[in-house]
Amino acid sequence: MRTYGDELVDLLLAATDVLRDLPARAHRLTGSDLDAMLPVIDRLAAMAEVGRLTVTTEAVDRGDVPSSFAELRARDRDRDRQAWSGGMGPRPMRATPRAR
Repeated sequence: MRTYGDELVDLLLAATDVLRDLPARAHRLTGSDLDAMLPVIDRLAAMAEVGRLTVTTEAVDRGDVPSSFAELRARDRDRDRQAWSGGMGPRPMRATPRAR
């Protein structure tokens, strides 16, 4: 019997397959196709990070992962905690121009 998790894995694999095949198909895309796809791909990448964090946090909270894995993922969770609360993440450092 298939589980809800099996269905989600199938959907994620389908999205992965599309992205894997994209380099072979990109030459067929028009400029407007590219304009439409870039924000979707950016959102997919961001949501993949949220998904990884969500699944990892759930597994850690349940104790369903080895402790070494949990320690690695705890760093991600702590780093991204502000994003979960709607806050802004750390600001990127600006490169200072070198004096000539």
